[in-house]
Amino acid sequence: MLAPSLNLTMEGLTMIRTHEKGFKYDVETMTKRGRVYFELAGDIVALACTKCKKVEAIEGFNKDKNLFAGISNICRECKKAKSAKHWKERKNRQPFQEVLESYETAQAHEVGFIWDTLKQTNKRRQYYTLKSEIIAVHCSGCDSFKIVTDVGKQKESPIGVKNYCKQCQSKREKAKRAGEHVPVVAELRKKEIKKELECMRDAGEELTSKYNQTHNSALYGKTLNYFGGWREAIEQCLEIDYDTIRKDFESGQYYGRKLEEIVEEVLTSLGCNFKTQDSFVGENGEVLVPDFNLTGAPHKVAKELELTNKHVRVFIDSKLGKHTNEKSSSEEKYLPYCDKLIFVYARGIDYPEQLSEKVSRLPLTDLIILIEDKEQRQKLSDELIGLIWDADMKHLEEEADLAPAQ
Repeated sequence: MLAPSLNLTMEGLTMIRTHEKGFKYDVETMTKRGRVYFELAGDIVALACTKCKKVEAIEGFNKDKNLFAGISNICRECKKAKSAKHWKERKNRQPFQEVLESYETAQAHEVGFIWDTLKQTNKRRQYYTLKSEIIAVHCSGCDSFKIVTDVGKQKESPIGVKNYCKQCQSKREKAKRAGEHVPVVAELRKKEIKKELECMRDAGEELTSKYNQTHNSALYGKTLNYFGGWREAIEQCLEIDYDTIRKDFESGQYYGRKLEEIVEEVLTSLGCNFKTQDSFVGENGEVLVPDFNLTGAPHKVAKELELTNKHVRVFIDSKLGKHTNEKSSSEEKYLPYCDKLIFVYARGIDYPEQLSEKVSRLPLTDLIILIEDKEQRQKLSDELIGLIWDADMKHLEEEADLAPAQ
């Protein structure tokens, strides 16, 4: 219930406080959504503005029966400023016809028509509109945009025009009369998807569903539409058992995690200060997660890693071998955000190497031998040898499976 006036009787109230704005209240409350309001004898006398966060008496708000207590969320001053900004922008806005007459500000498509909006039907067919009228549509045959006059009309279509332009439609009709096979849109799209997947396979890119759903969402969506799923697309286009791809990926992840655990134990045994999986956001919005962020190290470790006082932010990335580093983009991802990037190898190199001013690499064994505790040193050495053995055996098994039968 709203207070009709601030001039209320004070009799019977034991605790009356005066806000800096001048109104009197006895209870301060917060709603579930975090809006603060003040009551006096059970009546709301003031609220906090959700925009400027200032507390104002209810006389400073407009009424709105759809909101809490029937009062607007923002005060009159904020409302006035918002309205003034809106009308100023509207006043300065260039008339639509004037924009179209100026080719410098209008948008010109490669086929020559002027448009203001690109839209898409629920079946992903794209078309352009000008003043809410369709002026060009995408032809499924030649995979290009055509002026709407170059496309036949069709009442059953969601946008009232056919899927093919007149030229493509003529070619299809000739092919039908000649008894030739006329590819439908789905067949053309499947060929495009197959070509993209083959390029990914040849480039050695990751082919797991989870990775491509995040990093290659456009292609992932196409496989859902035309194959029913990523797995089905991989198996039909590349003729590869998807379970094999998934298991190989999980196997590589497993050995990578085991190596990280060994490196973490080595750094702990050497008395280093570090953070594991210390994620941060890069300039392009990508989340980056280096294996280790080294914040402090004893003198002998710093000497082995060739660290100086100027190396404030040091990242350590663990690698099973040279081939895993060559396939990864760790250097490209992390180097702009650290003073030094160190690659620690389980195998593949026998001595430390300074690759550049900010990048170096060394075998993990060079750090293990610095551990003073003999038993711990032997334990970690055995774990590393066991990990390398298991990974090599897995690689040999894969090569044997791929070898042609004699």
